[in-house]
Amino acid sequence: MTEPVDEFTQLEWFQFVAPETVEFQEGRTVMRLEPRRAHLNFNGTVSGPIVYALAEMAGGSALVATMVDQIVNAYMVTESARIEYLAPTRGTTFAIAEVPVDVVERIRSSLTQGVAIEADVHVSVQNAGREVARCDLRFAFRPRRRARR
Repeated sequence: MTEPVDEFTQLEWFQFVAPETVEFQEGRTVMRLEPRRAHLNFNGTVSGPIVYALAEMAGGSALVATMVDQIVNAYMVTESARIEYLAPTRGTTFAIAEVPVDVVERIRSSLTQGVAIEADVHVSVQNAGREVARCDLRFAFRPRRRARR
């Protein structure tokens, strides 16, 4: 089932950032950004908000990959984030998000039971073979409410 994932990639914000998903599997996502002029700041480097957006998209995607079969029964929102910018970012940039196996198992178990859960994911943003930012995100998973009649 990829409809919700496909729907997300059609959002204007996603299309503006325009990351390419290089790897999408349970617990791991790698996204690549080929920066456009609109992504750059006055120094000619990738703007901080774009770096953060790439990290958040990769982190969220890594978690969605763990629950793709249950996404119609739950939704996910970013609850908190912390990013550390380590170096300027120029050119092709990668965001690598990994979710430990035990976290994947907790998410699946909670969603199967219809129980809300929070999950943390770490994202490493890399450029020219070095880490240029690291981002720690917390996402909240909530069961979808049934429509009222």
